[in-house]
Amino acid sequence: MSYDSTPSSHLPTPNTETDSSGWDRAMDHLRQRFPNASDSTLFCVFKLQSDSDLSLRDFRAEARLHGLEIGGRSLHTARVLLGLQEPNPTTPRIRRPARVDPTPSPASEELERSLIAAVQQIQSSATAESNRLRNAMRTAVDVLQRALDGRE
Repeated sequence: MSYDSTPSSHLPTPNTETDSSGWDRAMDHLRQRFPNASDSTLFCVFKLQSDSDLSLRDFRAEARLHGLEIGGRSLHTARVLLGLQEPNPTTPRIRRPARVDPTPSPASEELERSLIAAVQQIQSSATAESNRLRNAMRTAVDVLQRALDGRE
């Protein structure tokens, strides 16, 4: 992620409406301005433009209304993007995992077939055991029934 120290005065002023239209309008512009930033970071940028002294407590609940989870890293990154804070060089940057190719490899297909076969064998064994126990219970009930009938 590249950090842009553009002063916040060059960014659109957020709309303080209580509905989501202010955020929705600003989000498109902020995505263009900071294409590598997450939505949670962009929301922090949006809120910090109106008051650079805001903390997470001031707008975390509002972010949740927009389906965003805001953390300290998002707020820090937003402050860096707005030039309000220097990047923290001692904190390692977390990289998102690379996208996985959705096409299964032959080895993964073979593993899947083996797993399915093992599960089917377990299910088959469990069904056979359950049938054996059911038959044993029927036999026991028959023996008990005959014993009770003979006692009368």
